[in-house]
Amino acid sequence: MNELDKFTDEELKSELKKRREKRQEEEIPSTLASFDLQNLKENCFEYLLMIVKIADRQYDHSWIEIGEGFVFKSAMETFYGTSIWNWIKEKVDKDYDWSDIG
Repeated sequence: MNELDKFTDEELKSELKKRREKRQEEEIPSTLASFDLQNLKENCFEYLLMIVKIADRQYDHSWIEIGEGFVFKSAMETFYGTSIWNWIKEKVDKDYDWSDIG
């Protein structure tokens, strides 16, 4: 009798899923030991200021995505450092031009 015969298909699938998820979590870089939130705070404030300007029709709605990009970039770099873009590039798309992000 094979050792695996002791388990149902569902139990085996569940175990494989747990192992895959654990491996994926282990691949994610750790956050920096300490970080400065000032840049992130400033970018969040600028984003909210931009929303007010959009509401006052000083900017059009296309600026929302640009602002969100700045906040996202600041958050990633605040918690993971600027090298996070190298890790993302390795994982996602080695040929994509990441120069405008990281």
